[in-house]
Amino acid sequence: MNRHDFGPTITGLILSVGVGSFLFQALGAFVIGILGALGGWVFGHYIKPFLERLIKNHAASRTKKP
Repeated sequence: MNRHDFGPTITGLILSVGVGSFLFQALGAFVIGILGALGGWVFGHYIKPFLERLIKNHAASRTKKP
């Protein structure tokens, strides 16, 4: 196997790795975006009211004199 046969293989490998990493990064950003949106929705609908209720109850129990 001489250098001439090896050249296109390396170029092809670099190109495929470049395209692959680009696709992987795009997919990763897409997945993270979806997860972020879902997380924000879940936080807004479930976690935030729960935390507010928790804080309200805690504040009420602290201000109440036994």
